[in-house]
Amino acid sequence: MDQACRRVGRRVVHRPVFLRPGLRHAVRPPSGRARRDYRYIRQGAAQRARQVEEARQGERDAQVRVIIIAAVAAYVLLLLSNSGVLVGSELVQADPVRKAAGEAQDYFHCRYFTGRSVVEIDFWYSPNGFMGRAQCPFLVRL
Repeated sequence: MDQACRRVGRRVVHRPVFLRPGLRHAVRPPSGRARRDYRYIRQGAAQRARQVEEARQGERDAQVRVIIIAAVAAYVLLLLSNSGVLVGSELVQADPVRKAAGEAQDYFHCRYFTGRSVVEIDFWYSPNGFMGRAQCPFLVRL
């Protein structure tokens, strides 16, 4: 917003000059009531834009609060219950010589988060799930 000035007696009166969108030069608003209405409309639009932005920020804050509350509730539930959630798994291949002799078998090395620590559990591997597990279970009671 630029300042336009005019002389009234010995004083200099500064008036705002609005720069309308799409124009490269300042345009002085029309005189009288229309000028006042234009100023009020411009202020109202800015105020509405601020209100919309504040409403969006409020919605984002509410969503963040819900996510944080859900995460804290899940953590407390894991902490109080005697269970764990899978955080990582690895299929460990047995030595081929020992496997051929029947002394070794492939197994899953699974890591679970219990709320206090990470627990590691090994499960026998079986591709069909008959004599072992085809994958690590997602939830496990300890």
